[in-house]
Amino acid sequence: MVENIPDFEIGDIENFSSNKDEQFSHSSLVMSTMKRASEAGSKEMKTGWFNTRQDKQGNTIKTYIDDTRKSFIESVKTCCMIMACDLDPEAEDYIDECLNEIDQKKIELAKLEEESYNKLNEGLKILMKSNGIYNIPGHVSHPELKEHLIWFELEMYRSIFAELSRLTKRLDFFKSQAFEA
Repeated sequence: MVENIPDFEIGDIENFSSNKDEQFSHSSLVMSTMKRASEAGSKEMKTGWFNTRQDKQGNTIKTYIDDTRKSFIESVKTCCMIMACDLDPEAEDYIDECLNEIDQKKIELAKLEEESYNKLNEGLKILMKSNGIYNIPGHVSHPELKEHLIWFELEMYRSIFAELSRLTKRLDFFKSQAFEA
């Protein structure tokens, strides 16, 4: 019995295109994600909040305004994800160091929170729980400590983004390319 084996070959994915106008380019993808991260990082860094208003019928409409700090952090994480195949040992070591510092800060703040919580009397613990503040061992849940952690993470992700920028220079990502007509 003869099997029907399709006659095709896998081409170069660097120049893959879904239509004639769009070609896949890793460097273009890196450039666009870095541009988005740069734009997110150039805005005023502030917490998210709910904007509440009432419509003509008196219904309350709540709209969430994004936390620009978290938006920046997520856009740098996306850059790391896109550039995972480009990381050299220097960048990997630097990024790992920054992520370890974030982990250490989380551990430090969680320990501080737990120690502080354990020193409280039962009345204060009940009051905190009624305000939605719970001590979860190993986690940072107190609002002030969470804010401190987010600001620390923001600075670490700024450092990571700077390293990704240096990496693009080391890789000569944005050199002029020769195109065939």
